[in-house]
Amino acid sequence: MEDIEILKQANLLIASKDISDEYAYLFGVNVNDNVVNVTEIAHYWEVYALLGDPENKTKVSQYQYCLIVTYGWAIKFDPNEEDDSDETITRIPPSEHPDKVRVSLRAMYSPVFGFTTSVYLEGTSEPMYDNAGNGMLADAIIALYNSNDSTSTSKAIEIGSIDIDDEDADLF
Repeated sequence: MEDIEILKQANLLIASKDISDEYAYLFGVNVNDNVVNVTEIAHYWEVYALLGDPENKTKVSQYQYCLIVTYGWAIKFDPNEEDDSDETITRIPPSEHPDKVRVSLRAMYSPVFGFTTSVYLEGTSEPMYDNAGNGMLADAIIALYNSNDSTSTSKAIEIGSIDIDDEDADLF
């Protein structure tokens, strides 16, 4: 099963849960016999604090993939478009830019398979999928798997599962 299909199924399961764009979420994802299982591990108001929590580092090791859901602001721009104001745009934080758009990022990672991401831009009906991950957030996600801490006491909340061979399953 391809990682993008796994992420699509995980996104369907997460969509059935009432999540807030005020928080970042950490989910564990396992795939057994073409059934995708998603479990909420934790959520927190700041994504880097969520990823840096030693207890969460222990919990993700129980899953084939971890999935981060976080929200923020982005600026739509065309890199092929010539514009004298490019320098000005890069100095304005996206949250303060007049052309800002709300964005949801879903980054799924496995130490074996790497990254698969989806980005939802406000006002668009289809997410964009990619098999890349780089930058500070990617580094923080990879660091989840580089911990030797093995003390976990809290419980995760199972979101559900979906059979990817189900022809009635609604994919993006």
